[in-house]
Amino acid sequence: MRATGKIYMSPAMSSKTVDQFREQGYAIVRGFVGAGELVRLRDETERVRTAGLEHPATFRHGNLAYEILPEADFGRRYLIQAHWFAWMSPYFEAFRRRPEFLEVLEPLLGRDIKQIAQQIHWKPPGARQTGYRFHQDLRFRARSTRDSVADATINTGLAIDPCTRENGCLRVVPGSHKLGYLGLSDDGDGQIMKGETAEEELRAVGLDPESIVEVELDPGDLVIWGLLTVHGS
Repeated sequence: MRATGKIYMSPAMSSKTVDQFREQGYAIVRGFVGAGELVRLRDETERVRTAGLEHPATFRHGNLAYEILPEADFGRRYLIQAHWFAWMSPYFEAFRRRPEFLEVLEPLLGRDIKQIAQQIHWKPPGARQTGYRFHQDLRFRARSTRDSVADATINTGLAIDPCTRENGCLRVVPGSHKLGYLGLSDDGDGQIMKGETAEEELRAVGLDPESIVEVELDPGDLVIWGLLTVHGS
């Protein structure tokens, strides 16, 4: 780590991250954001949350979107997701271009990188709809492009608050990215934020529920995973 709090990926660190990602389908970069920047990050995240809750229901304008659970569910409105908030936040517009992201991703993707999604997730206490069934993110790409994007896309998830098994951290199945597209949670209407994935569903596609890893993160840690990595929360 540099004294400024910015990450410095030594050749050994970079090699370890790349090797873990390729072998297990995910990798963790500890201390990606330092303590000083975390203060600003949390303040701006709260500003986004406050702006979202000014709307009485789920709101979309262009790419900017706020997904809100209604008062009828819990007695108050909850903002559970915000999308492309860089349109209303100069801070997050600059944050997404941080050179530290390129430092982590370049060994896997090269330098010509485009961001196609930007999200913040909140999990209010007791709000069961904020869980995710096990799935692969390739399901959100057009079938005609799946072969070309599977190895050319990486998801990054930054912990703003502590992410633990108790509060619903990311869960991954290591090595699942090597099995191709498995169609998890594609049944019925295809919703992934409704219900839970039964262990039998995982076994039916060749996955061992006992192999699931809880990706616990401290604030400022970064996790990366691929479009074929089976994950949920």
